[in-house]
Amino acid sequence: MKTLTNSLIIVLMLFAASCNNNSKKNDIPPPAPPDPPVIDTPLVKLGAYYFGGWYEGSSHIKPALVNDFPERRPVWGWITNTADAMKAQIDLAADAGLYFFSFCWYFNTQDLTENRPANNAITLFRNAPNKKRLKFCFLVANHDGYRINPQNWPALKEHWKNAFKDSAYLRVDGKPLIIFFDPSNLVVNFGGAEPLKNMLNNFRDELKAMGLPGAVIAGCPSTSANGISGAVAAGFDALSGYNYHSSGFSSEIATPISNMTNAEANVIWPRFINSGVYYIPVATLNWDVRPWSTTPLTEKYFTGFGKSSVENSVKAIKKWILDNPASTTKEKLGILYAWNEYGEGGWLTPSDILKDSLLQGLKAGLK
Repeated sequence: MKTLTNSLIIVLMLFAASCNNNSKKNDIPPPAPPDPPVIDTPLVKLGAYYFGGWYEGSSHIKPALVNDFPERRPVWGWITNTADAMKAQIDLAADAGLYFFSFCWYFNTQDLTENRPANNAITLFRNAPNKKRLKFCFLVANHDGYRINPQNWPALKEHWKNAFKDSAYLRVDGKPLIIFFDPSNLVVNFGGAEPLKNMLNNFRDELKAMGLPGAVIAGCPSTSANGISGAVAAGFDALSGYNYHSSGFSSEIATPISNMTNAEANVIWPRFINSGVYYIPVATLNWDVRPWSTTPLTEKYFTGFGKSSVENSVKAIKKWILDNPASTTKEKLGILYAWNEYGEGGWLTPSDILKDSLLQGLKAGLK
């Protein structure tokens, strides 16, 4: 009897422990589901041209710009080539949906280095702690005092090679993208389309020898049939532009900005269809160079630039890219003019007057 009683007690104790354990298990919440993977699949990948001319002592910060166009003044002030301002700009651009900056790249014909104040923004970007939020590429300024020729080409391309190795450098088909402002200057300075084509091919071969897959070399030709075909004949893999402001002007001094948007979508961009190479379309957000002009009263400019016009421009370029997949890059790249061309009237950065309304227009256009 005593043995039976002890056995019964043991059974009851085991049952109670089991119930207690089950109760504890029921108190533990189920594990949370894993975070969804980050998928980088925006419908289009838009960048913006970045002009690095906003440094201490810059001749671009003219009195007319400072005194007469306060809505253009960035929230950081006119000096934006600082580490803190660059970090903030990267975050703002990425948060608004931009994918890359295309930096205007300059060289000094006297020492053939990229150590110009206007290039400091590139260094700041590459050293920024948050640079992984954006890609970057170069728009090489080969116009006016920056003409490239066979004599300075060997030294200049070494700077580009160094940048191409950066993990943040923008690629097309896995290849680094470099854009030249004026392909016609290169054709002239290299002695014709065929010599230039050979030089570009040699450059691609050098990159392959470095372990890179070559490069996608783009040019910004005139929008005439001859300009487009001439750039293709000279060996450019892709075509683009910097801005197309003159195509949107009317005969009046002041023209509604909607004229610019319509001209690009219906006249300019279609000219590049079936060119045989990639086209990276550019949307001219605005143009108003009066702050830099010596004859401001006769300078043509657009009116109506603001949140709504930015949204309309972004919607237009997005639609065109999606409607013309055979003519654009598989990455669906497009470029906005511009992130910070304050002197020429094209910008997206926030100001004390406009706040972040232009960036809000960008966001709305990308939805």
